[in-house]
Amino acid sequence: MLMKAKSVPSKNDKLLYWTKQLEGSQVLELSTTYMRPLKASGKMQTIDFIINEEVTANLALLSKKFDTTLLMNLLTCFSILLHRYSEQDNILIATSDCIQNKVNIKDVIVPCLNTMILRQDYSDTSSFEKLLNQVKNKIIDSYDFNDMVFEEIADALNIVKDTSRAPLVQAMFILNDNDISRDKIKKMTSKFDITLSITKKDNILLGSLKYATDLFSPVYITSMIDNFKMLLDEVNLDSQKEISQYEILSQVQKNNLLFELNKKETKYDASKTIQELFESQVTKTPDNIAVVFEKESLTYKCLNERSNQLAQYLIREGACADKLIAICVERSIDMIVGLLAILKAGGAYLPIDPAYPRDRIEYTLEDSKAEILLTHETLLSLIPETKSKIVCLDTNDLSTYQTNNPKTKTKSKNLAYVIYTSGTTGKPKGVMLEHTNIQRLFQSTQDDFKFDENDVWTFFHSFAFDFAVWEIWGALLHGGKLVIVPYEISRSPEEFYKLLGREKITILNQTPSAFKQIIEVDKQHKEKINSLRKVIFGGEKLEFSVLSSWYEKYNDTHPLLVNMYGITETTVHTTYKALYKEDVKNEKTLIGKTLKDLSCYILNKDNQLVPQGVAGELYISGPGLARGYLNQVVLTDEKFIPNPFETSTRMYKAGDLVRYTEDGDIEYLGRIDDQVKIRGFRIELGEIEQQLIQLNEIKEAVVLANEDNHGEKALVGYVITANNQKIDTARIKINLSLNLPEYMLPSAIVFLKKMPLTSNGKVDKKALAKIEVIRELSREYMEPRNDIEVKLSSIFSEVFKIKEIGIYDDFFELGGHSLLSVQLIEKVNKFLNIKLVASVLFQAPTVEKLGIWIKAEKTSEEILVPIQIKGNKRAIFGLPGAGGSTVIYKALSEVMGETQPFYGLDMLYPTSSSSAVNAIVEIAKANVKAIKSIQRHGPYRLIGYCMGSLVAYEMAKILKDEIESIIMLNTSVPQKKNYKQLFQMTKSLSKFEIKKIFNKMSRMQFFSFAKHKLEHHSKTQIVPYAVLAYDYYRFKPMKEDLNISLLFIKDKNENMQRNSVMTKYGWSQLIEKNVSVNYIDGEHLTVLLSENVQSLKKTIDSYYSSFDEK
Repeated sequence: MLMKAKSVPSKNDKLLYWTKQLEGSQVLELSTTYMRPLKASGKMQTIDFIINEEVTANLALLSKKFDTTLLMNLLTCFSILLHRYSEQDNILIATSDCIQNKVNIKDVIVPCLNTMILRQDYSDTSSFEKLLNQVKNKIIDSYDFNDMVFEEIADALNIVKDTSRAPLVQAMFILNDNDISRDKIKKMTSKFDITLSITKKDNILLGSLKYATDLFSPVYITSMIDNFKMLLDEVNLDSQKEISQYEILSQVQKNNLLFELNKKETKYDASKTIQELFESQVTKTPDNIAVVFEKESLTYKCLNERSNQLAQYLIREGACADKLIAICVERSIDMIVGLLAILKAGGAYLPIDPAYPRDRIEYTLEDSKAEILLTHETLLSLIPETKSKIVCLDTNDLSTYQTNNPKTKTKSKNLAYVIYTSGTTGKPKGVMLEHTNIQRLFQSTQDDFKFDENDVWTFFHSFAFDFAVWEIWGALLHGGKLVIVPYEISRSPEEFYKLLGREKITILNQTPSAFKQIIEVDKQHKEKINSLRKVIFGGEKLEFSVLSSWYEKYNDTHPLLVNMYGITETTVHTTYKALYKEDVKNEKTLIGKTLKDLSCYILNKDNQLVPQGVAGELYISGPGLARGYLNQVVLTDEKFIPNPFETSTRMYKAGDLVRYTEDGDIEYLGRIDDQVKIRGFRIELGEIEQQLIQLNEIKEAVVLANEDNHGEKALVGYVITANNQKIDTARIKINLSLNLPEYMLPSAIVFLKKMPLTSNGKVDKKALAKIEVIRELSREYMEPRNDIEVKLSSIFSEVFKIKEIGIYDDFFELGGHSLLSVQLIEKVNKFLNIKLVASVLFQAPTVEKLGIWIKAEKTSEEILVPIQIKGNKRAIFGLPGAGGSTVIYKALSEVMGETQPFYGLDMLYPTSSSSAVNAIVEIAKANVKAIKSIQRHGPYRLIGYCMGSLVAYEMAKILKDEIESIIMLNTSVPQKKNYKQLFQMTKSLSKFEIKKIFNKMSRMQFFSFAKHKLEHHSKTQIVPYAVLAYDYYRFKPMKEDLNISLLFIKDKNENMQRNSVMTKYGWSQLIEKNVSVNYIDGEHLTVLLSENVQSLKKTIDSYYSSFDEK
């Protein structure tokens, strides 16, 4: 007996019901063939299909078995299909049952075309039977609440209107018969992305899949229909299975994914080692130039002999197969000699970039247990204490060792190298690669690239980055020339561009970010780089549109641009995609097809193949796979898993979201986990988060890679601090830089009171990404004061896309990084017609400092920096160390309070040979003039840090009785002829031209070099530091009868020699009375940071109180 529903809920009741049912739901995110337009056009197409009599009969049996209707059965299967296509656990489908205008379900009469929304949760649903019962109950429960307008429900849920899709729900399922008006159904379904309609006719079912042509192609929809029919067959065969176990791919589809798109060609000999291949090349082209660095070069024969001598030495020291030998050297020919020698000795090389933080170097050496470390004497100050035996390549005499090729037992399956990459645990992980990995890489790509002895390669990247493996061995295993790019040239697009032409480079390997800079420089030149044969991209996502201006000047094939995807664990490259002019219009990031000897599988979270066109995680198998992670068996087993598609092989879980396009290319969609690539470097965001929460004041931290104002990926840290206190972001970055390389430092820090969470209690990263990131300015806006500052401020604003940038705003605190520094300096050079290198920003990061640097001569007003001008106490004048900025006194000034005036005296750099002779004395004279411009008479209070203390002492000699007191922070009287300390100090301060000559220069030669550079190139960036360091260690303060009080403050952690303590670090020999020593918290580099200035303030207050009481 049919009965009507006892009561009809009101509209408000219905609205409350649906808002409760649908709260927290998500839009359906199917993989689409085309980019979703901002506004849906409404254009639709339909593809019809038939469900045969056997399947239809089995669906009827299913209804009898579970007491369900045909609607429920089909709707459940359609829901599973959408779940498998989207990988979403929350699926919404609009549905309507239109058979015979009414349906008898549990004595409820249902009117036709009254729609409802089914919300299916897969997070707690395992079997088909359980899901079917869930669908059945929801349909029955919701019938009284249908007949609602979706837009009204969306409004009640505060869903933001989106013109690109229907509100609330994007998929629909309809079960109807021929009596229902097609026009009525068409009108009802025109708003959805996809609509599945099933009509029962006789003993079969007629299906039609209607789709938005803005989003999907006929090929995609046809595949989806085949998958739906396959799923129906599977369910009818076994309705008790777990949902994840149902196969939706036909055998034809599986064969296409496994074999047609992964055609393997493995006809090559992989039995040789890298050194054997190189030695074979030496016999073919002994007199060809193998490697070039600046004006130095070696032929293949000479390179072979030099590396053989070092290899013989290493063998004597115990080098053998699979034994790691670390190498930490600057870019130089020694680097290539060292790498070859390690392999020739039978070992495996571990590259360590000397630019890495000391803690990272220490961890790498400790974790790898490398028994030998190759380095340069000039880098010893950067090397932490280690159990590794240190061998200095620049001082070790190997002339007595044989030059013939050593014989070892190393085979192609032995280790060739280990590269450390970012790790999720907060510590880097070592990836182990074998000789065969490298050998097959070049053999599998040779048909595409045809490398030979006529090629000239650049060695552009850090040798601790796996792109360098491709650059180094690509040249040396094919008889080509390898041009090592000096670091400072690699940071200057203009200079690098000149190098490409000068050296007639044929093979250029670049990250997309770096090549963007080359394109910009190339626009300014009419001539072409005609030598280029191939430009190979890798390391990060390539947006094809950025190549449009390149193709306006160059044709498709000369040079040929190639986009390659790869990861360290699969030996540099995995895919290959040749690019052409028409590709710049493609909005997709295509990485091409798999290399000939590898296989790429795109799988869902249950390790099942996904249909072509559907997104999934990339898995890679084949001979390119690394051995695993060094000393990490568990992680190796987690990432390198058995290959279910090929017995006795492994596949690597890449963590990248990709899909196959219809023509067989792989499209890169992004990272699945929290690993990203910034400027070519692979970064685990978890590693940065770990470092953030190790800071005492930070309780929680999340790091995301968001797009910055330039459309580039930039790291943003979201933190919650103890008691919601705001911390100086500059100090956070300083602390992070002690453990993380520059490319892993967040460009901005956002302080939150609480983390936004999803309904599942997880951090809502989408909500975080929507928070506006305001680049924090260094201090209150201070407008430019002269023409140079006006121009520089405008350039800063243009680069950072911030309207007003003051003269004190710091480049790095604004989010600046190495690539932005290159852009900024290029613009400065262009508009001011000067020639600076990007590294100048490390010394002059603000508009003010950069302006002073450019003028190369400071006035008294520019030296004096007002840090805190309020208050009626006697002013304090702070002097920074060599190369330092008065910014170091900011934290101390803040704790001293608003009643204490505090001025800084920026370090005056020598600009002529006469000032170089007595730089400290000249600085002291300029400083006296500066402080007298605001305080005409004493008494004066000075604080000097490091070298600033020597300047303060010289100021006292000028001011005599006008000096009341000097506080000296961590400065001993320099010891005469302390050449070693000078050598190391200058090396650590200078990161420019001096590095390339240090290997050949004696300590004494350095002095004449610095003097020469000063006299002939006064604006070379090395000069200020080199000369100040030079003058510091040759400077001997003269004893003078001064009536001043001197407080010498030394950190507790510094080693104290007995003689130094007795002579009060040399100062009691210069000032016979009123010299006292105090010890405070902190170290030399941290004594003025926020965490230490409180104890420093107490000491200073106590010291000054004795004068105030007089």
